[in-house]
Amino acid sequence: MSTPTTYATPPPVPGRPILVSILAILVGLVGIFLVVVGVILLALGLFIPLGIPAPVFVFPLTLGLLLVGILTLILGAVLVAVASGLWHLESWALWLTGIVVVIELIGQVLPPPHFGLLALLYLFLLVYLVAVRRHFH
Repeated sequence: MSTPTTYATPPPVPGRPILVSILAILVGLVGIFLVVVGVILLALGLFIPLGIPAPVFVFPLTLGLLLVGILTLILGAVLVAVASGLWHLESWALWLTGIVVVIELIGQVLPPPHFGLLALLYLFLLVYLVAVRRHFH
């Protein structure tokens, strides 16, 4: 009798693809920018009421700045984490990036259809991420 054939997933290929490095750097820069913007919005939301004497008009502005600041800060932190995951070739970062790219691609082709340069860029990025998936672990 012959022994059953077992199939194992191939080990990750050493080295980081150059476009993954570039993507990680760009995502990280956007994440850092959003963290800084979130901190600025939070600071404005906390300190604007101190300089304006009419608290009735300030409350919605302050609440809005605080809410947008918190959301921006969270999004920036997530992007910095994804950039770190891409840099270290983590598979969860590849999956998360792929999901976001697919969502953006669907948003580009849904009505009204405006399948343009950005949609082609998302399509290229999706194909590239699938092609280099063996580098991730």
